[in-house]
Amino acid sequence: MYFTDEFWQIVKTLYGVEALQGYTEQEIAQIKNMCGTLPKALEEFYQTAAKTPAFHHVQDEWITPEYYQKHPKAWQQDDMLLLLAENQWVCCAGIKKEDLHLDNPPIYVTEDNKQWLLSAQTTSEFVSAVLLYEASFALEYAFDDVLWLEQEDFEKLEQRFEKYPFTFQNWISAGDVCCYYNAEDNLVNVWDLDGQFQVLYGAANEVAFEKLQNDMADLGEPV
Repeated sequence: MYFTDEFWQIVKTLYGVEALQGYTEQEIAQIKNMCGTLPKALEEFYQTAAKTPAFHHVQDEWITPEYYQKHPKAWQQDDMLLLLAENQWVCCAGIKKEDLHLDNPPIYVTEDNKQWLLSAQTTSEFVSAVLLYEASFALEYAFDDVLWLEQEDFEKLEQRFEKYPFTFQNWISAGDVCCYYNAEDNLVNVWDLDGQFQVLYGAANEVAFEKLQNDMADLGEPV
């Protein structure tokens, strides 16, 4: 297994869903036939959770098997199996076709469809990091602005919160994108922009959000 039950429980809490929805074996077989093979980590994500409706009402777009059913020529045109697109398609992420035989291949991102930069060492880390990142746009209670942190405030944040062990890079020119928490029902999403930090935060319920606001009150300035 590339994703633990504990992780999926955190995801369900943050997205406010009781159950996850995956693709059927038949649906997965269709895209596997197109690709010839699928990485085991990606197949596990497809089977377990990738069809969950809440995942598809966030900032960016997961590229799912339906995309290739609707746009079959995209597979012939690209050297990648796409996984994620920024909401205006200015940045995309995917797996190199030559890596599809690997169980848990690296993920690359591009902003020009020419240069592809490493975003995560493995598919499972990328999927996990992005699910947490996108959850910050799905939380019912969220800070309605973006915080800008200098290094000193970021160090305070790191002292107060735990960091999830999943990171992705080079998404819309950011360095690292990672998430922090001090309870499973809250989330602090941090973009590292060359030593300065943009932050979004929120929680799954009102009580948790009020506590989180108190924890964040003296950190940073709204952008």
